[in-house]
Amino acid sequence: MASWRPSGTRRIINGKEVALGEYLSRLPAFSWSTRDDPLLDGDPASRRRLLDQGIVSKKPLEVEVLARYRRVLMAKRRLLAEGGELGPNDTIAAWNQLLAEVGCELIRLRSAYASELQSAFEETLAENCIELQPVDFRYRPNPAAGAESVADFLEALERERGRELRRKRSLVGPHRDSLEIRWGMSDIGRSASAGERKLFGLVLTAARRRVLLAAGREPIILLDDFDATLDGPHLEAAWRLFEGMPQVIASSADPGTGRRFSGVTCWRLRGHRIEPL
Repeated sequence: MASWRPSGTRRIINGKEVALGEYLSRLPAFSWSTRDDPLLDGDPASRRRLLDQGIVSKKPLEVEVLARYRRVLMAKRRLLAEGGELGPNDTIAAWNQLLAEVGCELIRLRSAYASELQSAFEETLAENCIELQPVDFRYRPNPAAGAESVADFLEALERERGRELRRKRSLVGPHRDSLEIRWGMSDIGRSASAGERKLFGLVLTAARRRVLLAAGREPIILLDDFDATLDGPHLEAAWRLFEGMPQVIASSADPGTGRRFSGVTCWRLRGHRIEPL
């Protein structure tokens, strides 16, 4: 259970307040709905979240890396907004050192997860005999050499130091990473049909589970409007992705969808009650 109070959020397991990492370790969950479409053609921040959620789902304690990076970034942003601090006690240099150290670690984690996701996506397609155009996950770290070493990261920060001071913004670091999702020869958000986009999202969700299973963990899968925009053959292919999984909850506006598949328990929402169908 999670609850809110004026002093902050409380995370409770079996009546005991626990740290965020432990709370996240208990119940990983992946979902796909129309709200996830920005992953395909929206702001890069949504794709950075995909990587970070994957990292934390595999190893919840890595949430501390993300939290540490955000704390350092926020402190540097405040300093830049105030005009920076130069001289013998150069605070910008001190924050750049910290940013490079934790940023290099975050880039390494994101790069590894993007590679695992690519492999899992391809394996999921092959295992379920689903034909899609080749999909390529291209992780673009910022700076490009950031994963090589802290020294390379620092060098990139120093090159942009003058521009950051003038613009009063942090221009280098994983907060400016991107993850390109290529669909054949173009960007998936621009060239895939609505049905292809939906099928891609479901394959992606199943691939994320495959990565997590390799780490010894089983997530809950939540699929909103599971059958929307999918024709008969694509619907059958999509269900094969999740058939037999122990924890899948899918919703549909069509009460007949659930009856198409064996081994499915169907419920319906009537008024404010959920009852067997």
